[in-house]
Amino acid sequence: MTLSNGTTWGFQSTEATVEWLNKFASIMELKASSKEAEKRIIFVNKAEQAEIQRAFNDWTNHEKITFFIIESLRFWYNARESLFICDIGDNTRDKSDYRKMSLSLYPIYMYVLKQGGFPFHGALIEKKRRRIFNNSA
Repeated sequence: MTLSNGTTWGFQSTEATVEWLNKFASIMELKASSKEAEKRIIFVNKAEQAEIQRAFNDWTNHEKITFFIIESLRFWYNARESLFICDIGDNTRDKSDYRKMSLSLYPIYMYVLKQGGFPFHGALIEKKRRRIFNNSA
């Protein structure tokens, strides 16, 4: 996913979260890309604690790892790698998945705010293929 400032975000799954991420990508109308993203979010589920531990083993003790929780999601962030790990919990396949999908975008939302932007989905700022918001002040 490419933001308006050109920053690219990549989403990756583990074997257990492929279906969840495919559903998420379909909703967001995202296409698979072979390009290396500048920032990444890897989605894991509750049963994949070994996957989380493997990622941490690759990170040295000198790297700052940030941990935070948003409702039912757990995030780990490695600033040097520009990598988030997002534990979505159990694969529920119900309405709570949509809430998790929305909340999983929190790192991107915060990044946009820190860059001085305001997160808008393109569909919210155009009507009949014409911009509603003007770039000029």
